[in-house]
Amino acid sequence: MRIHPVFLVLLLIANISCSQKKEERNSSYPKPKHLNIVFVIVDDLDFDEVNFYDNEQFPCNTYDQLHGRSNNAHYDNRKFKMPTLDKLASEAAVFNRFYTPSPVCTPSRFTTLTGRYAHQYVYNTDTAHQYSKIEFRTYISPSEDNIAKRMNALGYQTGYFGKYHNGQNNQNIYLPGNEEPGVRQGYEKEKQNYSKFVNYLQDSIGFDVADRLMSENQQMHNVDWIDEGVRQFVDSNYAEPFFMYISLPIPHGPYRKLKDINTRYTSAGALVKNPEVPNNIETAKDENGGNNDYAAMATWLDGSMANLMDKLEEYNLQENTLIVFTSDHQSRGKMTVYESARVPTFFWYPSQIEAQTRNELGTFLDFAPTFASFGGGTSTTSDRGLDLTPLLTKGESPERTHLFLECSRFRGVVTEDYKYIERPFDTNDTRFRYENSEQFPHYEERYQLYNLLDDFSEQENLIDRGEYRIIQDSLSKLLLNFYLEP
Repeated sequence: MRIHPVFLVLLLIANISCSQKKEERNSSYPKPKHLNIVFVIVDDLDFDEVNFYDNEQFPCNTYDQLHGRSNNAHYDNRKFKMPTLDKLASEAAVFNRFYTPSPVCTPSRFTTLTGRYAHQYVYNTDTAHQYSKIEFRTYISPSEDNIAKRMNALGYQTGYFGKYHNGQNNQNIYLPGNEEPGVRQGYEKEKQNYSKFVNYLQDSIGFDVADRLMSENQQMHNVDWIDEGVRQFVDSNYAEPFFMYISLPIPHGPYRKLKDINTRYTSAGALVKNPEVPNNIETAKDENGGNNDYAAMATWLDGSMANLMDKLEEYNLQENTLIVFTSDHQSRGKMTVYESARVPTFFWYPSQIEAQTRNELGTFLDFAPTFASFGGGTSTTSDRGLDLTPLLTKGESPERTHLFLECSRFRGVVTEDYKYIERPFDTNDTRFRYENSEQFPHYEERYQLYNLLDDFSEQENLIDRGEYRIIQDSLSKLLLNFYLEP
């Protein structure tokens, strides 16, 4: 088919015009002197659900399936349509060994918000912390320090958006899911809880703005609604330093078909019209051949990051914004301390952080002191993690040899090469076993030791083998002493 030359000229003019308009829009806002910080935590994201990790080098369902060790869902070798995340990761410090101390929703988020281990939550009445059941009741108390209070003290406007799982005064309150109003009994009562959530996060936890909140998982996958709130926050606060905590509810489990999601239905009730964002659920479907393709969820996630970047660029903020992207845990092996605790993570701040791959051990406990440091503050005595700014900006590796892990009744310590696990007593809770006993053959065993260099899928238990006895005893002692600390 021939294309008329006049059409080509018009197309060129249109492209130049759009580019000029974007430059004019950006140039109307001077580059800020302050640093903004955006923390994005997604849900259950595995290493094989982004393009910037190699499925053959990281623990994930695809690796297990390709090596005949799992019947769980996996993905073929095609690349997901995730251009924004691909670009950000290519310009960022990407971590290969970043861990959540507690790989399940609530305690994982607790550590990001407080900089403390989940067993240290104020409401924990179990004084024998090594036996505390770390699960879904690790709620945040208004009395304890958290990242919102710290960033507020440094002069930041703070905002929380999306999934919130950390309770209200030691109890959980439910919000509506992605459903038509009034169809289900109890809907109206749950809708009234929305303002309680907002008020609690603002008045008691300390965020200046709490918006587009949701409490459930698969019942409320409304990323477009969250994105709209995030963009409005930037519109209102671009002139001052801001900190955003963006908690996206997807994928929560493996990627799957985007069906039966009406983005007009929200936790706060029904909207008059769909949220207005450049990249939405329909564009994600269109780019992947319709809603019958699980890859559309990957593109929807990427579109959320694109919506964020578009708004930062509108106000010329992209060079003065630190973006941290991570997942609360993997879907593979959650509610254990296996390598489900190891998650995709990068730090993006091109003007200060060079593109690099880091193999040092990192933990969610590092976020609070690192954000405070970037914001002009310092670490506090309550921080259990490290300030990573020397590593990120100067390449100075921290003095760290191991990390501690705790989830359900499992306890663990991980080093560069090994992981030691204790399961003090029976954890046979059928509600939250998921498929762990099928994926991890030594799941029921009380003591476990793995060589992660040779066996990052944790299939061969080396416990009590003579050549590993010194390592086993050393890590066991570390774990014991850890719970004797205050």
